[in-house]
Amino acid sequence: MSAIVSSRDPNAEYLLIGAYIRYSSWTARIVAILEHFKIPYRFSQHNKADPNGLQTIHSQPARLVPTLTVPSLGPNPIHDSLAITEFLAESHPDLPLWPASRRLRALARSLVAEFHSGFGNLRNNYHTNYEVARFLECVDLARRETLEVGVEGPYLFGSFGAADAFYWPVLWRLRTYGFDLSAASPLAREWIVAMWKDPVLVELGRQMFIDAENPETRVPEYEGIFPGGAEMIHQNEPRHLNILRSTDYRIPQDRDLAQYFFGHGLTWHST
Repeated sequence: MSAIVSSRDPNAEYLLIGAYIRYSSWTARIVAILEHFKIPYRFSQHNKADPNGLQTIHSQPARLVPTLTVPSLGPNPIHDSLAITEFLAESHPDLPLWPASRRLRALARSLVAEFHSGFGNLRNNYHTNYEVARFLECVDLARRETLEVGVEGPYLFGSFGAADAFYWPVLWRLRTYGFDLSAASPLAREWIVAMWKDPVLVELGRQMFIDAENPETRVPEYEGIFPGGAEMIHQNEPRHLNILRSTDYRIPQDRDLAQYFFGHGLTWHST
């Protein structure tokens, strides 16, 4: 059973059905929003490698997760992460899921929609340099526009919002696969550092390690991508962000290393 994080409430109206977040980046995006904004929810996690889990996933409207069940809306759950995000923003107008500025709100929705419908090679194959460059351009654009409007804060549009939640899992890939980030602007680098040090995201990262200790959460086809056990490789190539790679998802014997993986160790080289 996963460690319970702050916003999970057995009496909450919202029921999130998803996969374990160390495998499902789309589920992780909604969890990041719910946790960051302290929106109470129940969480039913499922493993597609388990027949019962796969049956639950395939019983959802699009045969995919996440979905959000809200009893007051009737029997049909909200499916698709972007639809869930818009529902949460509409239902909690006091929470800044989207920027207050109309200009920034339009840009935030555009960037989230672009990632939601695009970046297919980056999400599926991990090796497309063009899409990495475009990702960094999107981050830089959001930060420049935010500063130009006069909004402060280290996140894409000042304070943490839906756009940060949608772009967060990309950082897992950039770090895991050692992408060259030397082209990242100073503003993009500041955002990356802020995200890796964000307390809520650090805690969710630690939970991924804890989940990995439970055999019931494992999906064999996704394990062993990096052979060689649980070693951690610390790269120091010139002009790269120092990357910490995990060769599998078992929690290190030293729990501080898990904290380091998700919250520290970011340095930049200029030569």
